[in-house]
Amino acid sequence: MPQFQNIPKSVFETILGEESLLEITHFQLKNRSEALNFIMTYGFDLSKASDLEKVWSYHRVAVEYFESEILPSGSKVPGPIRNREELGEIVNLFDLEEQPDLIEKSLRKWSCALLKVMHILVHLDHDLFSSFKDEIQYQILRPLQEHVHETEEGLFLGEGQERVELVEFQVKPIKHTYSAVTKLLSKKQAIAMTLLDRVGVRFVTPWVSQIFQVISYMVNHHMLSFPHVIQHGGKNSICPTEVFFKAIKKYKNKWDTHEFCEYLNEQIQDTETRTYALSENPFSHQDFKFLKFINRQLLNVRQKNGDPYFKFFYPFEVQVLDEKTYKSNLIGPAEHDSYKERQREEALRRLFGKGFNIWEP
Repeated sequence: MPQFQNIPKSVFETILGEESLLEITHFQLKNRSEALNFIMTYGFDLSKASDLEKVWSYHRVAVEYFESEILPSGSKVPGPIRNREELGEIVNLFDLEEQPDLIEKSLRKWSCALLKVMHILVHLDHDLFSSFKDEIQYQILRPLQEHVHETEEGLFLGEGQERVELVEFQVKPIKHTYSAVTKLLSKKQAIAMTLLDRVGVRFVTPWVSQIFQVISYMVNHHMLSFPHVIQHGGKNSICPTEVFFKAIKKYKNKWDTHEFCEYLNEQIQDTETRTYALSENPFSHQDFKFLKFINRQLLNVRQKNGDPYFKFFYPFEVQVLDEKTYKSNLIGPAEHDSYKERQREEALRRLFGKGFNIWEP
């Protein structure tokens, strides 16, 4: 009769999508041979020198991540799992039933946490962005940047009568690997392929009404293909679309007048306390407001080995904010450092489990 009593409930929950792998706090394998088979199925043959060194490189980066991002300044990951010489073999990070004394029981949560970070690093290292970063950025960003013009009169999206005044235009810096690890650790449903904002731009306009002008310009001038927008990636906590179009109807499309802007601001203030849903991002403060959407672009990329071009979709984020909202987001509880600290706290919980004190010896 097939047996499953040795498979923890948490494994079934992970397979069936009821729980995240990163929530598992204990997983035991029978022996070294089973651990090697587990790693082989995962994707690495440790009998091959190239695979073995690659896995050790993930171990090294995971240790560096802990010591630069998670632990108090100057603190180190415990030596028996930090140092390659002391650890001996990668398989020794696993809890092996037949060799329970390979690592002290008090360090088991540390080794489990290290394996979780290594898992995330593997996935980040094997997505499309890691292989085609330069081409992805060039093909997505160049067409957007070509529409932004800095003149003696100021910064504008577009030219002529259709141009939209801008306060800022920013290209999102590439997310550091450590930042991506923290993001994936902190968000329960996040996986590497759902990182939708590795490429992005931000438009900042003088007034709220111009946020919609930016989007209108982008559609009319084919800067984005709106059928490729990812619905669940959008968020608008600045001005509900219904409110904006109500104002448009009232002022007969004269959205560049002082009266229109005043009326729109009044309607927004009246709506804020009633209609804005809580952010889907649990780490965003309630005072943090923004408008963003995720579009996908179909890219043509030549493979590194010289094979013919192939096509794939890649997402990019567009943020559009008015100047007042943009400046408000930079200060107080909504600012970036506070957001990152809330992410870090959740990452710690998922790495070690609730109530585990990493500062205890």
